[in-house]
Amino acid sequence: MNRILVSILLVASSCLAQEAIDNNPLNGMIRVSFGRIPQTNFITNSGAYESRWSGINAVIPVHRAMNASNEGFSFQQYSLTGTLRRNTTELSLFTEQRVITTGRIGISWIYIGESKNLYLINSSLGIAEDKLLGDSPEMRFTLTTLGLYRLSDPFRLIYGGNYSSLFGRDLLLPILGMQWQIHDEWSSTVILPFSLAIRYKPNSSVALKLGISAAGERARIANQGTVVLSSNDLQLQMTGVKIAVRCTVKLSEDFGMDAEFGSIARRSIKLMSGSSTLFSTDINTARYFSVGIRYSFSVDENIPSEVE
Repeated sequence: MNRILVSILLVASSCLAQEAIDNNPLNGMIRVSFGRIPQTNFITNSGAYESRWSGINAVIPVHRAMNASNEGFSFQQYSLTGTLRRNTTELSLFTEQRVITTGRIGISWIYIGESKNLYLINSSLGIAEDKLLGDSPEMRFTLTTLGLYRLSDPFRLIYGGNYSSLFGRDLLLPILGMQWQIHDEWSSTVILPFSLAIRYKPNSSVALKLGISAAGERARIANQGTVVLSSNDLQLQMTGVKIAVRCTVKLSEDFGMDAEFGSIARRSIKLMSGSSTLFSTDINTARYFSVGIRYSFSVDENIPSEVE
């Protein structure tokens, strides 16, 4: 059981690393998004699952500094970060739909050295709670540290660690990966044990990304008579493998939009009380889509374009 837990956390660690790389732009941003997973049937039990969500996330730079020298320059940025997402879930287990609120607030630090190596620290406090729970929310702390070390012109080593209580147990886990600038327009990122992204950027306005990674969610939910003779405080855990294509378009200097289409395969749903599994089922491959609108803050004119 401990091996399974550590494996799940390692996968979650790699996904949080990829998220930290993608969601900390140097110019800062505010993004509003919407998405949906249409009704998908259970495989191992009778029933169905459906989900739709809306959310907002932001990265707001509060301090930037650049130091120039004969060897080049170094740059660092401190930012406030925040995420708020409302997910309406319909599950045959429940007599009514559940509204789950997920939120995180934190700070991030990015440093780019004279040799263009990049270092990132991202820490946050968050929740994932069912609206029907009446008690105080359970806080979760996450800390991600990353280094991108330039081995040569096309290759950068990704290393670091992730501390999280996402699965109810505080653990510090390693991060290891590689970024390869295949061509001016093509790049790929691999983070062990399970996160792969291939990016194609033909010009400054359009970018396409194919990604394969683990997908997982965990939230506290109210029992509300779903499981007899069990506590009111339960955990809903969902895992799977996500394969998606994402398109990002820059509409102007300040605004952009993105769309993502994909599938979540090998999806499983568990209802848990502590470490005990009360209900478990697999569901068919679920298609999903999401769209987002992004506002980017103006880039500091003193920052060289190669840093952007």
